[in-house]
Amino acid sequence: MIAARRPGKRAGRRASPLLLAAGVVLLAAGQAVAHWEDPEGIVADLNGPATRSAIGVERAERDAQTPRLLIVRVGERWYSLPEVVRLEQAGTWLERWRHSVKQGIVAVLDAATDQPVVHFGPGGEIGLLARPRR
Repeated sequence: MIAARRPGKRAGRRASPLLLAAGVVLLAAGQAVAHWEDPEGIVADLNGPATRSAIGVERAERDAQTPRLLIVRVGERWYSLPEVVRLEQAGTWLERWRHSVKQGIVAVLDAATDQPVVHFGPGGEIGLLARPRR
């Protein structure tokens, strides 16, 4: 590859600190995206006490009949979170699962009724569904 010098610029000029910082951020983001998580590790993380208390996950499991399906059952804590937080969390679960499982799909269900509480649309849209009546 041949590098061309822009007119008026000195050869050997150092990159600005801002440019270097941006490069580090992009490199870190690329590594985060490239990092593969074991599906069983994702399930274990969702079933951990931190996720239960912070997000309200009652239990998570990989479906035995359809292994590409992650089922996340949520309880009372889930409904106390702001809508934007629930949407973001559902999107994160879907992104993590799809990154680890080919054609992975996620179902977020109410733990008491097994009714869906999140809709994942075919175009990538995510929406919250009405809280099921108990």
